[in-house]
Amino acid sequence: MATKELRGASRRDFIKGAFAVGAALGWGPTRTWEFITRAGGEAMADCTTKGVQNVVFLVGGQGAHGYGSQLFPHPDCFIPVGSGGEAGRVTGMTFSNSSFQGDIVSAHFLQDTNNGGSARISDFPALRTGLANAIDYTSPPAEDHPLRGKWAANERWRPFYGVDNQAFRGYTSTNSTSKAIDQRFWGAGTIPSNVAPAGVSQDAIRAKNFIVQSRETPWLTKYGLKKAITAIDGGGINVFHVNGAHNHFMSFTKKTSVFAAAATIQLVRPTIVPVIMVGAMDAQSIEGLATTNQFYGDTTTGNVTPGQPAPAIVNDASGMVNLFNSNAAKVGGALQDPRNALLYEAYTKGMIGNSKTAKLPTYNRGYRAAKLGANLVGLNLSDLLRPTDADRIRYGYTGNGNAKFTELRDNLIVTAKALKLGLTSQVVIRYFNDDPHAAFSNAGISNAGDSAATVTIAMSNYLNAFMEDLMEVPDPFCPGVKLGDNTVIAFVGDTPRTQVNTNAWNDPTGGSQNRAWIMSNGILRTGFFGGDRPRVKGDAAGVTNDHNTAGPGEGGMWNPRTGDMINFDAAQDSRRFRYGEYAMAAVLYAITRGDDRRVNDFYTGNVMDDIPSVLVPVLL
Repeated sequence: MATKELRGASRRDFIKGAFAVGAALGWGPTRTWEFITRAGGEAMADCTTKGVQNVVFLVGGQGAHGYGSQLFPHPDCFIPVGSGGEAGRVTGMTFSNSSFQGDIVSAHFLQDTNNGGSARISDFPALRTGLANAIDYTSPPAEDHPLRGKWAANERWRPFYGVDNQAFRGYTSTNSTSKAIDQRFWGAGTIPSNVAPAGVSQDAIRAKNFIVQSRETPWLTKYGLKKAITAIDGGGINVFHVNGAHNHFMSFTKKTSVFAAAATIQLVRPTIVPVIMVGAMDAQSIEGLATTNQFYGDTTTGNVTPGQPAPAIVNDASGMVNLFNSNAAKVGGALQDPRNALLYEAYTKGMIGNSKTAKLPTYNRGYRAAKLGANLVGLNLSDLLRPTDADRIRYGYTGNGNAKFTELRDNLIVTAKALKLGLTSQVVIRYFNDDPHAAFSNAGISNAGDSAATVTIAMSNYLNAFMEDLMEVPDPFCPGVKLGDNTVIAFVGDTPRTQVNTNAWNDPTGGSQNRAWIMSNGILRTGFFGGDRPRVKGDAAGVTNDHNTAGPGEGGMWNPRTGDMINFDAAQDSRRFRYGEYAMAAVLYAITRGDDRRVNDFYTGNVMDDIPSVLVPVLL
């Protein structure tokens, strides 16, 4: 085929094959693109796919979704009243770092050893051997770390100002103590709206909005607001825990998933395996999706997204590696000799090219798959994907004392390598799959020391190393953009749990609403949309594990047009499912880099009209 004809599907097939060959030969993305340019002309190397980002979904099953609140604490639970990480709302204005001995708000960095704040290597060595950046929050030491930042002794958290939205904007508390705290911080009993009054700039509003930065908050120290989180409340929580999520639906009625919608959009990126699902996932208890296939979308449940590619479903990191592990190319295989592999590929493509049906459109898709298969059957990419000891050191945990720690680490290592090689555009990882009611204790969830602090430190290590891996190289299909700047990371799951109270770390949030945390690379407005907070120090009113009952504290959902808070009310139960669709539409908006027209192909409504408070307008 002449190079001038390499457009559309032909171009994508050419790039697929080129990157597979480059990966097998150990070429980096730059050298591969040089080969593409020489072989297919300058037009081949144009970054025509830059409008679509990769995405990694982290699915916290069986209640593990709550760990997201440890990485990205809800800022309205922490009202700063001074320097050094003082917290008025959670401590009644009497906080002193030097005498601090824990607090009832469920944040690991506010706890002492007995309440889940210790990650000392000397305790539970079977679990903690090899855990980097371990810390004891009973008396946190001074620290200067390239990814965690510089911290003074006993400094636990700090406000990071300048985000776009703070959830409790426009809210008036009915509790006198809570209202007085708002008065002291905001200068008014009713928190000022996000809508700037006459004479006040939006920058002035934004300057007082903050998110909470702890030592374990990933990406913020090195990359700043560029990689700050957008937290969106919406979707349901569990009745009984599931292995997947209750807030991943593009349409809650049709049960179509954001994974399938994203994968369909990402088909413009010529990857070998468009989407990989890692671990068993379901949403059985409410939605009746009993298998990973159904969770993604399949014909048996009628929740197929039109045009969706089939997912590759594997159990773990080894399964991901084996997706690209050709038996024919292994030692003893028929194509072990690279010369035989090339001969086989040339013979197959030549036979197809000489077929009478080669130019018929109805045969094109099958022939493209056959050609790509002929290329891949002679390659063995497994050695390039498999985690190494050096990888485990970089990811901050070299032990194997706890399976859930090991699994998430290795899954992220392989995911980073697959994205670097251009083998996939989407990986969905179910992680931990535990029910961490006992996280705020020294013994932790499994009585092996996997406390709130230990788990959060491990996750922080992994996420920081994962981003560093992605930021080392350009996107394989968009050389002008770093891979980390073209990859969305989104957390969905079973229930985000309450952050108001540590008592058995109960499931229900203030309005029984779920939450998604999204790193969009600047395509979404940063900050928190909706949420709950304690009214007073030690707020225990409403603490319950009844999954159909509102949790403790006070709060509400968010005005889709302004971001201001809307009080929880009788309509909340039905409204939260629509808000879950809003959150997933926002994920698609980030993946498409602001192409609202493409989002509306999968979303019921007009995303720009429905949730302008969340979206950064993009001129396409």
